[in-house]
Amino acid sequence: EYILSELLNLAHHLLASTRLTVKETADAVGYRDPLYFKRIFYRRLQMSPTKYRSTHQFKTPEQAQQLSIHARS
Repeated sequence: EYILSELLNLAHHLLASTRLTVKETADAVGYRDPLYFKRIFYRRLQMSPTKYRSTHQFKTPEQAQQLSIHARS
């Protein structure tokens, strides 16, 4: 449970602050099957990774850096 939470937190960060595709994000957090990643993501957040990105993507590098600082805390 803890590991899953940490992986999904990393996925949130990557989706919000990078231009990685959902497939690349899934791979970066250890999911080789992007469809399985999407299902797990949706179950936890009640939204798809694509929807998450569209509502949480930061517009400036400063905002992305701020997220990075909070993610490490």
